[in-house]
Amino acid sequence: MAAEVGLPNQPVDNEILCNILRISLTSRLNDKYVGARELKDLSETDSTKVADAGAIPHLLALLAADTKIIIQQDVLWALGNLALSNLANQGKVAAAEAIPPLVALLSPSTSPCVLGPAAWALGRIVSRNSVNQGKVASAGAIPALVALLSASTPANVQDKAANLLAHLILNNPDNQGKVASAGAILPLVALLSASTQARVQEETAIALGNLVLHNSDNQDKVVSAGAIPPLVALLSASSSLQGKSAKALAHLVANNPDNQDKVASAGAILPLVAMLSASTPPAHVPNMAAYALANLVVKNARIQVKVAAAGAIPPLVAMLSASNSDGVQVQAVFALARLAINNRDNQVKVVSANGIPPMVISLSTRLPPSVQQSVLICLGQIAASSTYNREMVAAADAITPLVELMTNTSTPASVYRTAASIVTSVLSDPRVRVVFTSAAPFLPLISLLQVTYPKHVLDGTTSVLSHLARISPSIRRELAAAGIIPPLMSVRAASSTPPDVQEQLGVLHVALQDVCSCRDCVSKSKRVIGQTSRKVSSTSELQPLGDTTSVAEPVDPDKLMQELLEEEEREKAAKEAKATTKKVKKQRQKEKKKGKEKGKEKGKGKEKSKDEQVAPNQVSEGGDKDAEKHLMQQQPAGEGGAGGGSGGMEPSGSGSLVRAWDRECVLTPSEPEDTPPPTPGSSSGRSVGPALYDAVPGNLDASATATTPIATDDDATTPMASSPAAAAAAAASAEAVPVVNVAAGTAAATAACAGAPSPTSNQKQQRHPILQVIWQFILLLVRQITSRTAIPSLYSRSQGIAVGGLEQPQRIMQPQLAQPSSISAPPGGNMVDKG
Repeated sequence: MAAEVGLPNQPVDNEILCNILRISLTSRLNDKYVGARELKDLSETDSTKVADAGAIPHLLALLAADTKIIIQQDVLWALGNLALSNLANQGKVAAAEAIPPLVALLSPSTSPCVLGPAAWALGRIVSRNSVNQGKVASAGAIPALVALLSASTPANVQDKAANLLAHLILNNPDNQGKVASAGAILPLVALLSASTQARVQEETAIALGNLVLHNSDNQDKVVSAGAIPPLVALLSASSSLQGKSAKALAHLVANNPDNQDKVASAGAILPLVAMLSASTPPAHVPNMAAYALANLVVKNARIQVKVAAAGAIPPLVAMLSASNSDGVQVQAVFALARLAINNRDNQVKVVSANGIPPMVISLSTRLPPSVQQSVLICLGQIAASSTYNREMVAAADAITPLVELMTNTSTPASVYRTAASIVTSVLSDPRVRVVFTSAAPFLPLISLLQVTYPKHVLDGTTSVLSHLARISPSIRRELAAAGIIPPLMSVRAASSTPPDVQEQLGVLHVALQDVCSCRDCVSKSKRVIGQTSRKVSSTSELQPLGDTTSVAEPVDPDKLMQELLEEEEREKAAKEAKATTKKVKKQRQKEKKKGKEKGKEKGKGKEKSKDEQVAPNQVSEGGDKDAEKHLMQQQPAGEGGAGGGSGGMEPSGSGSLVRAWDRECVLTPSEPEDTPPPTPGSSSGRSVGPALYDAVPGNLDASATATTPIATDDDATTPMASSPAAAAAAAASAEAVPVVNVAAGTAAATAACAGAPSPTSNQKQQRHPILQVIWQFILLLVRQITSRTAIPSLYSRSQGIAVGGLEQPQRIMQPQLAQPSSISAPPGGNMVDKG
């Protein structure tokens, strides 16, 4: 351009100056046009130099003097470029009184070719400038802009008018109210659905989003105007529209549970989740989708579940791990944290998706305080839920950024407290804190032990250092070498230190006692621990420093740690033990009741079997009980009966076969035994051990398994001897055996035991196992004695009976019955037991 008018090529400053002279001094229209166009181009490359050269007043003068549309357009573009993202130039433009003439151009009578550039220039002048926003609104721009939103306005003017409204109301509650009162909501919502121009829809969505930002009244008005369905529909449109509509929805649902539910019900969750994985440009599409999801789920458990079920957590973790943009990381970690806060299931999904490491890394970036707080709350809740999560937090090296946050003096109090709580939860876990073998990452916290710091700093720092000092003696030595004792004692001694901080400092001092050389550690520690209702056991007093003969044993920090940390564990263990005891008691009662019922059924079955009579001339195999009962029924009354007789056996040799203690244990024949005698080879009953067998006088035999018929009064027979020699030996032996009155002996035994009835089935169920063994052994003795005196046919010399695991030889018994007349010997010799 400069070459066309014959001007030499000069430096930029001179070029700016020449163009200013062109538009201000020359009267030729062509020179004015060239000068305005050159200044427009120069303002795009170096707006500051153009403004400093004094071009703004000359441009405004040209705008007011010349009515040519093409020159007005260049002047408006130049003014807009000068104000674009330049607060200083915005102030210069406003100071030059440019706002009133520019607002005057927002008239329906103005050419559309001028209306668009004028609205665009005003939008740059008021962008993020609250002063200029107020000036433009006061100049009457709002009603004119609302009028330009009508359907009759050209699309290239509608988008500029919507853009100016968006800048005019951004972060300006006064202008938000004025725009809503001027009736701008309905035409803006209408443009979302009616317009076919993507540019108009984008600017309209931005305007609506700024109109409802942090303004609950406008949120309700926009929703009532029906803005949610068209905004949700735009989520499936082009990528540029997706980002703008997602941002508008994010502002619409922020801190508004009703709008959250309405947007979720309108079907916004699935397209927003799909946008998280969008790979096509622009890159802000997944960013805005994460922003919308973050606002959609905050403090809304139902939508948290829905968004997680739609699969939002894995792509958010992927965004957080892969993106190098701080803006994308901010929105991704913001959405991920808000999805997991106060939702245990979502926290598990975040951990499963390996979301802890990128969340920890994000703490090292520049996060806004609100996002930083959300991330810390999420990490704190995840760490508090399980030991595994705490191990993951420690493995992700979360301590370093957390300590950096704690040592940063500009960290908000809420962020500081949350960071300190996460570090404390990690250090308080016995399984996790073992990984910390050095105190180096925590040493910067020692500088915070100063009285000048606020209470929350002292409280959090002391808590972290107290748990750190309890890990190992080497860490305590590192802390002492780093100089923790002097500031600790200084803060403790200060009267301005709050009491609760004093208690925390006392606990820290006790933990450091083995590395502290001060003389009053024990006394001060006892006082502090006593104030906190915790006991510290110490058996000795601290000795004077000069006394080397006896050194007091210091309080064990590990023991103190156990006392301080295991109180809650003991209470929990006590509750669990109580519950377990109660459960076991109920189980035992149930088993005892079941055993009693089973015993009753077994007793009824035994009583039924005892009532059955044993058939004559037959003895059941292995059953001395039935044989004895049958024999007693066949004995005649009279001598030796139940009614009289001397009873018993005559003494023979060195001792009696049936002694006094034996007679006391003989059962009354009329009362059956409770338990069958133990049979060799049988699994039922209790076997008599060798020790018990050896204690029995006379080495009595066990019950024999008899198969020989028993002689009766009607048919008194005895088994035949197996050979003449055996018969002769039996005859010789019979002469040495005294006559035994069986009936009399049985009657005496009956009389001796008349006062001791046998126990019942119920009593047997309650008998001690050892007593039961003794009782069965007594029954065995009674059975042996009765068999020897009344059932000689049950003994055999041809076989031994195993008693208690020993093979015992059979004693050949050949007693003479009391009534020999009733027994006739068969031809062939004497009677001998046949096995």
